[in-house]
Amino acid sequence: MRRFLIVILALAVAVMGLAFADNMVFFTFDDTGFDYTDTEIEEAYLQLAFKEGTFEVLFSDAEMEAALPVISIVVPKRVETDDYGNETVITDLRDLRGIEWYDSGSEVLGFKVTHPDMRLRDVSAAYFAAFEMYGFELVEETTGANLIACVFGDGVYQLRTVFTRHGEDIVAYLHTS
Repeated sequence: MRRFLIVILALAVAVMGLAFADNMVFFTFDDTGFDYTDTEIEEAYLQLAFKEGTFEVLFSDAEMEAALPVISIVVPKRVETDDYGNETVITDLRDLRGIEWYDSGSEVLGFKVTHPDMRLRDVSAAYFAAFEMYGFELVEETTGANLIACVFGDGVYQLRTVFTRHGEDIVAYLHTS
């Protein structure tokens, strides 16, 4: 009887794990609008699109229509020189300072960005509007003087967000729940 209960419990946990994995929000980054060779860039822009459980984050060095507030980044100059002295820029999204992503190895589960010289409510309102545009509603919110933590859901998928003040800047964390 005990083995039977253990097997039933293991099956229930496995099924719940599969259901949870099916309802996770993932992220992809489209950085075709960003010039990594320009190490003078200190600001960039993000725009969100959502389809079938994935937020596509459009990343650009030029302002886009319906973009989120400007983010602060630093592009380190990393080059590789071949045997003939030709330099090739090898910097990519993972090298940037000011944007950080969280992954499980194969899936991007979230990211963190810094919005310079912004008000906490202005940054969170811009993200709220972007989520609402794709049918996500505020499920739970915790607020403080320098923190807004929320969970957004659309009935199938959930997304955790945290906005916090760091000096004059606002740091936004978006992560799968």
